Amino acid sequence: MKPKEMILDFTQWVFSLTLVSFFIVYFIVGDRFTIFTDFFLKLAIPLGVAGLFFLTMLKRRVKKMRKLQRDDVLSEILSYITKKDKIKDIIVIGLLPLLIMGIAIYDADFEASDVIQAVGVAFIMLVWHRMLFREREVASKIIYLTNFDKYKDELVIFFIPVLVMIIGAKGGTLDVVDWLQAGFSFTVLYVWHHFIFKHRET
Repeated sequence: MKPKEMILDFTQWVFSLTLVSFFIVYFIVGDRFTIFTDFFLKLAIPLGVAGLFFLTMLKRRVKKMRKLQRDDVLSEILSYITKKDKIKDIIVIGLLPLLIMGIAIYDADFEASDVIQAVGVAFIMLVWHRMLFREREVASKIIYLTNFDKYKDELVIFFIPVLVMIIGAKGGTLDVVDWLQAGFSFTVLYVWHHFIFKHRET
């Protein structure tokens, strides 16, 4: 095992041990177990559905990335990005909160959780926008996207509906509005980024 892998495994072990210890001391010893059960029941269904979806996609993407890495094409350039592409991406990200809140308002079911969903999605996508469209060659300011970028991008997009459903969970169930918000957010991002990663020359 490589030193980096040993450090990662040790970090994961320490994190897991800390999390379990906190759970035992705070919830069980502290006689707050009902708080945990109420919280778990509210998130059980969305976490189960969303988690299964995300883990399935994660497993498939990791498998594909390993294959590309074996074929030595993981860093192959798929597309070159222009300033217009970056501006269009910002516009799409800006429309997402309006879409999420608009669905709730149209259904007359607007709540504080809808605002949190909108802000959360916009924040994650803005951070990812910054990371994805960074200049790869400082001298020429060329922005390009690789196979590795594509699979990382897909994982971020797959996480968006998971986030929306978890935030929108109420009483252990998800209403139609939450499913629509998650579905439309995912569809818009997936279609737009599919276009971005189409093979294009400078």
